Amino acid sequence: MKKLVILSASLVAIAACSDSPTRAPTAQELAGAYVLSGPSASYLTQKKGYSALPRVEIDVATENSVKVRNMPDAYVDGFGRGSGRFLSGAGHWNVEALDRNGYGLTLLIEGDGTMAPGVYHGSSIAIRGRRAPYRLEVQLGDPDNNESITFERAS
Repeated sequence: MKKLVILSASLVAIAACSDSPTRAPTAQELAGAYVLSGPSASYLTQKKGYSALPRVEIDVATENSVKVRNMPDAYVDGFGRGSGRFLSGAGHWNVEALDRNGYGLTLLIEGDGTMAPGVYHGSSIAIRGRRAPYRLEVQLGDPDNNESITFERAS
């Protein structure tokens, strides 16, 4: 019984330290323009070979529409390698519960952009922060590589 109590307390402590919302964020809480963080911009130029960065942005609207502007192509490469190009697209979003890590933002990108149409699952765009304003953590390539860039809510 004592081991069960210790294990339960440990799991509660781990959950309390998580940087993920404890419930699915509402559309109103998520809505806004998310821009690339300073450290992520430095990471892309210093470690990923992007020579210059335009304004990299994810616009999340309350009516579940989304616009992605200038996403580094390392996001869509299965190995997280980029060629220095930037991709843009528009479509719709929804919040997805992730098995082990809170919630993610799933995108359904439609045609008419440089970003390939299709579903970009929430497992590659994690919602971070315990409460609004949230951050978006975008996985680059294979999740086992632990490479990501962070988008912060613009003022």
